[in-house]
Amino acid sequence: MPEQAWKLGTLTAVAQVLGDTQDGLNGYQIGQLLGRLNMEDPGAGLTKWKRLEEAFVRRQNTDGHPQRIITFIQHAMDPTNYVGRPELFTLRQGLRPAEWCTSRDLINGTGVS
Repeated sequence: MPEQAWKLGTLTAVAQVLGDTQDGLNGYQIGQLLGRLNMEDPGAGLTKWKRLEEAFVRRQNTDGHPQRIITFIQHAMDPTNYVGRPELFTLRQGLRPAEWCTSRDLINGTGVS
């Protein structure tokens, strides 16, 4: 059974970490990853985090669950992506609080914060 849909605040928090101007994915990486995972790309003209947030919202609305977003996070956080820049892997671990809250709330049956 798929996980319960994440609230907008969780989707936004994940998008903000992954799309951070200084330490996040670049526009090319976002486009490549969205394409590889068959996620609709809202395209240029949005900030990186807003682009990710919109892509996440659209996909979750289509699927009814966050599994594809979780897969996106797993691909984005794959340590092999950071061989030349290990400091970025450390900085992007800011996702951990958002994931922890989600997992904790799901385990407790209180929904996703």
